[in-house]
Amino acid sequence: MLTPGRPSLALAVLALLLGGCFSAATVPIKAAYEEEERHRWEAKAKDGNPEAEYKYGMTFCCGLGAFYNNVTASEWVCKAARKGYVKAQAQVGHFYRKDKGFGLPQKKLQDASLPQDDVLASAWYGIAAKQGDGDAPREQAAIARRLTTEEVARSRQL
Repeated sequence: MLTPGRPSLALAVLALLLGGCFSAATVPIKAAYEEEERHRWEAKAKDGNPEAEYKYGMTFCCGLGAFYNNVTASEWVCKAARKGYVKAQAQVGHFYRKDKGFGLPQKKLQDASLPQDDVLASAWYGIAAKQGDGDAPREQAAIARRLTTEEVARSRQL
């Protein structure tokens, strides 16, 4: 029973759960969910479905433990991008981008299979923008501010 001015045991437990204890408890649940997602997209990806290739690749991009594999992530996402899947095209831009990479701390970027190259990132953002990706023009403009005129021109030719 709640009494005014005194937190109940239930509220105290809830506060603990919503703090650091909660995130540690959800790691096994998240890993199981990621494995289920991976299996869900795997067969379709291997059949050549671009959306499935993208989603299957992304399950490796930000996975936990054994599921984390940027080489596999970039291989599958790049397959989808080459087939014209717009989300994959924008994601390849993120993979190449020097200040984003795989969205990981700098020490993890050495594991990435794609080199950090803002010219290629700009090129992929340009392709995604032409396909209608809403964020790609802004991302491409952010990169263009630090590229030389020659690099911008080269990114438009790729």
